Amino acid sequence: MLDFSDAAALVAEYGSAISKGGLRLAPADELKLREEVLVEVLFPDGETLSVLCTVAAPIPGRAGEFAVKLKESNATRLLMSKARAYAHAADRENSKPKIDESTPPLAPLKPVKTPTPEELAQRREQLERAYRQMMPGEPGETQTFRGKKKSAGEKRATPQVEDVRKLPLEQRKQRAISGGPDERHVLFYDEDSSLQVWALKNPSLSLPEALRFSSHPDLTVEAIRFLATNKRWGKEIDIVRNLGVNPTTPPDALLRMLRGLPSETLDLLLADPLVRDRFSELLRPGGAPPRG
Repeated sequence: MLDFSDAAALVAEYGSAISKGGLRLAPADELKLREEVLVEVLFPDGETLSVLCTVAAPIPGRAGEFAVKLKESNATRLLMSKARAYAHAADRENSKPKIDESTPPLAPLKPVKTPTPEELAQRREQLERAYRQMMPGEPGETQTFRGKKKSAGEKRATPQVEDVRKLPLEQRKQRAISGGPDERHVLFYDEDSSLQVWALKNPSLSLPEALRFSSHPDLTVEAIRFLATNKRWGKEIDIVRNLGVNPTTPPDALLRMLRGLPSETLDLLLADPLVRDRFSELLRPGGAPPRG
């Protein structure tokens, strides 16, 4: 847990880190590069917000401290909004707020009880509702079908998340491939995993969404093959890495991606021990070596 119960500490961290899309952590254990961590942020009003981060690098000159990058999500947007609210409150108190440009001291990390899957699902729904209330003008309120922008008369409100989940399977497939970001998110993580590939085929899918979806541990083989063979996503280094470390990824799909990468990108991928170990398994005697 990152304790920001002191408003001044939150404002200082917002100015130095959160506004740049990151946080600073001082964990008890060593963190690995690109490892995912769940950070519980405690606000001055007592609310706790969970955000996913990726370890970016150790902070030079500060032993045991790490810079982590916030992952694209509704929780991250809510964190940014709340941090801005505290920063604006500080502006109102002092017309010229003096934000300490030096690195502020870190609040100690506190042990956190691992939430159950039910608690995580409930928390995600609460964050989605809170985000929709705070950001009523988000693109999720209107839809674009197959990449073609609709006229004002054709626009319709995005149905509530609960309504989308209750639709028949064929209608959920159509919503996944034609709906906005909120619908794509909900349907990608639907209990019926066959909807994953339909959400990935949505022409409005953004790179942050594709990166997040490609890191899903329960990605179906059909969804993996679609990402691996897609002309855009199959060349994104982070997506290739996510699929490379996924044990479900078929060897032929992984090797097909590798053959289409420039040597510089391949060298960057091999710098990651997890990826290098997976590739070496494929290239051992008896494996399926790449052609050419």
